[in-house]
Amino acid sequence: MSDVPVALVVQGVIFLLWALLAVRILFHLRGRAKDLAGHMVPRPFEWIAATEQWLADRDEANVRRVLLLLSVVLVGLSLWGRIR
Repeated sequence: MSDVPVALVVQGVIFLLWALLAVRILFHLRGRAKDLAGHMVPRPFEWIAATEQWLADRDEANVRRVLLLLSVVLVGLSLWGRIR
């Protein structure tokens, strides 16, 4: 039996985790931007300000690290699949 199906399942699970975390971050950023704007549809500058605040927020450091780790693992798995 080949490892290809196992590798694809692992990569799929990692991608699912990455996608869920990315969506969570986007909803969180939208909430921050909406709070900054004071209305339902934030403008681009409010999104930028919310993103800057999120990047500086120490409480969100673990979320950023996990997103980075999952991104690196996904790239590594993709490269490993190409090399094999």
